[in-house]
This record gives sequence, structure tokens and C-alpha cells, in this order.
Amino acid sequence: METAFRVEINIVSMLVLLAVFLIAHKKLEKKDSMNKIFLVASLIVMIELIVEALSCIVNGMAGTFNIILSNVLAILLFSFAPILSYTFFVFIKQIFAPKMKILKPFQFVLILPVIIIVMLSVLSPFFGWMFYIDSLGVYHRGPIFQFGAIFTYLYLVLGLIVVCVNRKHLLKSDFLLYSIIGILPIIGGIVQTLFYGILLMWSSAAFALVIGYILLQERMIHLDDLTGAWTRDSFYYTISRKITQDPNEIFGMIYLDIDGLKAINDRFGHLEGDKAIQKALELVKNAISPKDIIGRLGGDEFVVFVECTDLISLNLTLDNIKNNFKMYQNQKYELECSFGADIYDNQYENLDVFLHHIDHLMYKDKRTRKSQ
Repeated sequence: METAFRVEINIVSMLVLLAVFLIAHKKLEKKDSMNKIFLVASLIVMIELIVEALSCIVNGMAGTFNIILSNVLAILLFSFAPILSYTFFVFIKQIFAPKMKILKPFQFVLILPVIIIVMLSVLSPFFGWMFYIDSLGVYHRGPIFQFGAIFTYLYLVLGLIVVCVNRKHLLKSDFLLYSIIGILPIIGGIVQTLFYGILLMWSSAAFALVIGYILLQERMIHLDDLTGAWTRDSFYYTISRKITQDPNEIFGMIYLDIDGLKAINDRFGHLEGDKAIQKALELVKNAISPKDIIGRLGGDEFVVFVECTDLISLNLTLDNIKNNFKMYQNQKYELECSFGADIYDNQYENLDVFLHHIDHLMYKDKRTRKSQ
């Protein structure tokens, strides 16, 4: 009964994380690096929760098979912990400090503790360094058990330091995401290390990932049902995040508004008006690169993020869009747009200021076209 109470938190944590993992696997964009690391981390934590629960169940069971099984489970527990925390550190470094170069000798020094811990774990059944299982099948901590724990938490701490140092380049939700994922397992692990018999490290890691998924949901790409363009919130979040992470980010943006949509709605009905919006977006999509992003700001107003750094390239994309509209033939009505376009750089205080700027250019284009 005592064992059942000990492993209960692992079972509950694993089931909760499994449910979240299945939902996330279905809904999250798997090509996104943050989503990918979340799914991989969740899978490892679920494995560790199961392994830790099984090790508690077989602990104290005598017999050759049970002793061998206990050793294998302990090896997995000790080996996966530093691998997971090192992966967290590398991921954080690549996301928030990609320009920080680590010389090869230092790269080796960083990963060396992971290699040592894995080797010590594999050899512990023979030498009892990290742990040992006695003749009655009872698990005991080895004389250098603390070595593995220290370096496991050290990588998490290093990752949090990178996050804190680069905090000014993070959106608030991203800062919360990485901080929570890093801090909770550290707290749980320290408690488990200090108080033998309490299982908290992997369950706290599971709940950290559940909280992380909630935050990931906030940044998940949502598409507009009518046009397939990104929603205003998704577009604004993604571009704001790019700017926050790299204040020197340079890109092009095109603001467009469909001309005469109200007249189309009044004369042919809103169903035809929706078709006009869909066709306009189709013409735009056919003129831009797959890397470019279209966001619907509302109604008949859209904005296009263009992966370029100069006006020549931006104007080339804009000309392609305009040519598509010129070539489009519709017997019922003309389908036209007004445009405003410019290059974003650090002279603009934020994205709102830049959007206001190209919105002004779009209305200037609209007034010019009406006066002709």
C-alpha cells in the first residue's frame, strides 16, 4: 500500500501529460522548434515517470530477475535525466543566443558530464557508484549519487541563465514558458534529492510541461476560416516575437485593402463579397514566396510579411501582386486593391508604429487611385 501511494503521483502525472501530449501532437505545428522540443521532452518525461514507478514497485523484491530489472530501470533513470536537461540547455542557447559561439573544446567540456554520468550509470550495477541493488533487491544511493544530481540541475540552471540574460529579447509569454519548464523540475529534484523516498522530480517536470502547453496554445498559429490567412492575433504575435528576439530584424511588409467591397456586397450579396475576398487572397498568395506570411487584420484589410531586406525586392513582390490583379478577369465587377509597402528596421519604435505607417501609405494610394 505504501508503494502504491508513492507511485500514485507518477501515474497521475503520466496520465495527465499523456492526454496533453496526444492533444498537442494533433494540434501543434510539428515543424516549429518550440513545439518539437515540447513533444520530445514530454515523451522522455513520460518514459521516466513509468520507469520510476516500476523501479519503486520492484524495489525490495528478491530474485535474480527482479534485481536485473531494478538495475536496468535505475540505469535508465540516471542516464535520461542529464540528457534531457542538457537538451533543454542546448535548445535554449540556439533559440536565444544563436550568435554565441562555443569553441569545440568548451563544447566537449559541456557535454562531458553527460557522457560521464551515463557511463557511471551503466557501470553502477557492477561498482555501485551512482546506485546499487543489494541481494534483497533493495535500491540504495551510491557514494557519488550527488554528482549526477548536481550536473542534471546545473544544465537547467544554465538554460535559465541564458533566458534571463536575454529576457529583453523575449515576449512575456515566452519568458514564462521557459522559466516554468526550467524552475519546477529544479525544485522537485532538489526536494527529492534531500528527502529520500519522495518522488517529485519527474512529476514536477510533467506539470511544468502541462503549463508549458497552455502557454504554447497562446502562441499557436490560428488561421482565418474564410481565407486561410493567419488571424490578426497569430500574425501580430509571430512578427512581434521576431522583432523582440532581434531588434535589428529587417523585413518587408505590404498593407492591402480591397477596393469597392461594400459595393460588391450591396449589389451581389455578402456571399459574393466573401468570394471576392477569397479570390483576392488567392491572387496575393500566387505572387509571394512560401516563406512570406499573410495576415487578416479584419474585414477586407490584410497585411503580407515579405522575407526581404530592401525596397527593390519588396517592390518586385508588390508588382507581381498588382500584375495578378490586372490579369484577373471577372464579368460582374473589377477586383482591385490599394497598397502600402515599406521596409521595417529599428528606426520604428514597435510593430504598431510600422503598421500605422504602411496603413497611411495604403490610404494615400487609395486616394490617389480615386482621384485618377
